[in-house]
Amino acid sequence: MALTACALSTSRIRLGPGVTHTATRHPSVVACGFASLAEVAPGRINLAIGFGDSAIRGLGGSPVKLGQFRQDFELIRRLLAGEKVPHNGREVKLAWSDAGLTRQIPLYGVPGGPKAQMLSGEFGGVVLHCKSDELPKRLENVAAGAKKVGKTLKDVDIIWWPLASISDDWGKVREHLASRVASGLRHAYYNCKAGIVKEEELPVPLELCRRVAEEYDFLEHATAGPEHGKLLDQLPDKIFKQGYVVGTPKEAAEVIGRALDTYPEIRQVVLHIPPTGPHLPMEEILRNFAAKVRPLLQ
Repeated sequence: MALTACALSTSRIRLGPGVTHTATRHPSVVACGFASLAEVAPGRINLAIGFGDSAIRGLGGSPVKLGQFRQDFELIRRLLAGEKVPHNGREVKLAWSDAGLTRQIPLYGVPGGPKAQMLSGEFGGVVLHCKSDELPKRLENVAAGAKKVGKTLKDVDIIWWPLASISDDWGKVREHLASRVASGLRHAYYNCKAGIVKEEELPVPLELCRRVAEEYDFLEHATAGPEHGKLLDQLPDKIFKQGYVVGTPKEAAEVIGRALDTYPEIRQVVLHIPPTGPHLPMEEILRNFAAKVRPLLQ
C-alpha cells in the first residue's frame, strides 16, 4: 500500500521494498503484488527478497531455509517473466498481468550468511545490508556464486544498503541509531551461535550480544528509543560510526565515497534510514543528504 502511494505521487524515482520475504507470504502473492505495482509505475519497480528474519522471529518462527529460498526466488522470477511454472503438481502463472511490464522488474537477493551471499551471486542481483568494512568478504562470496554460473562480479547488479543517520548533532544520531545497532548485534549473536562468525570477530563482548538478542523487543523493532537500545548506552561512539553512513554530512559523504572508490562494482547506494523519533525527524536526514551530502559526492 505504501509503495502504491509512493508510485502515484512520483514519476521518476525507482521504488521497492527495503526487503520483502516468503516466510509469511506465499511466493505467488509476492509476484502478484509486484505485478500490480508494475502497472502503476511501469519500469520503476525493484524487488528485493530476503529470508524474513525479524518478521518471522517476532512470531516465534524461523527464517526461510536456503533451499526453500532458492525455490521461492525462482518461482517469483519465473512468474514475473510470464512463464507457466510447475508447482505442487500443476502449472501456475500470472493470468492477468502484462509480462512486458513484469519482466522489467529486477530481482535481488538480500542475504545474511556466506551461503546466501553466494546464492545471490548466482541470481545476478544482490542487496548487501552491511557495514562498509564487511563489504570485502561479502563481495568475495557474491563473486564465488557468480562464478558458479559463468559470470563475474561485474555481471551482478549490486546495491549497498548501509544504515544511515545524518546530522551535525551527534547525540541525536546516536539516539536514533541505538535500536538499529542493537538489531545488528542480535544478528551477530545468531551468526556466532551458528558458527558463521567467531567470538573474537564480534564488535562487542559476546555477553552483551546475548543480552541484546534475548531482551530484544520485536514490538519496537528498529524504532527510536526502545529499552533494548539503552543496553548500548555505555558503548563507545566508534561502535555506532564504524562502517555506517552516519554523523555529519562530511562524515557520511566520506564513507560513501570511500566505498564507491574501493568497490566500483557497486551500482547503487540506497540509504537505510530506520524509523525516526521526535528529536531527529526523517525529513531532516533526507534534507541533510540532499543538500549537504550529495554535493560532496559529485
